[in-house]
Amino acid sequence: MSLSAALLQRLAGLASPAGSVRVSATPAQGMDFASLLSKVEQGQISSGTQVTSARGLAHELSSGEIATLSKAADLAESRGATQVAVRMQGMMYTVDIGVRQVTSVQPANHEPLLGIDALIDLDAAAAGAAQAPAIGSDPLRSQHGLNQTLRTILTAMKSAA
Repeated sequence: MSLSAALLQRLAGLASPAGSVRVSATPAQGMDFASLLSKVEQGQISSGTQVTSARGLAHELSSGEIATLSKAADLAESRGATQVAVRMQGMMYTVDIGVRQVTSVQPANHEPLLGIDALIDLDAAAAGAAQAPAIGSDPLRSQHGLNQTLRTILTAMKSAA
């Protein structure tokens, strides 16, 4: 090990806040990044980071909702999303991926959602709909570059209004 590498290693220990996790530059057990990403997308690996409620959110999240929304956030983040709407049990949960916070909860047929870049429809997946994305499938893009499930929901909301 060179002198500069040794110094950097010593400094890294000083710069790391207490309780932080050290990340190795070598792949975990021989896995490369693509393999790890694939496992995340399939729901085999979790970040372990749970979602929380944003300040002022009127809805209290149950432990089951937190677990499911945390998995959905992992999936959405692995696909590059920053704001995900998760349709679950007749409700629409909006999650800010960067801070892992649920920012809104409303009935699924409520007003349109703005500022989201991904939709995971767990209600349709539970019902067995052919186009419904489940955790582990591709919820972000259809063949035309638009989310088909999002288009279907917005069309239904427009016709109900």
